[in-house]
Amino acid sequence: MAERRYWREENRTALKDVIPLDTPYNIGIEVSSLCNARCVYCAHSRNDHGVYEGNMTMDLF
Repeated sequence: MAERRYWREENRTALKDVIPLDTPYNIGIEVSSLCNARCVYCAHSRNDHGVYEGNMTMDLF
């Protein structure tokens, strides 16, 4: 039988101990704000968020 290990508890740094961070853990880049799904929870489908709609240029990316 395989050994059961709790990998989440080993060698971890608690986030509360390192905040504020010098660098982010991850980053998300939205290269397009165009969408035709019209999800009720998304600001893009309401078109009232006052943000530019379109694709990001390669120069800006």
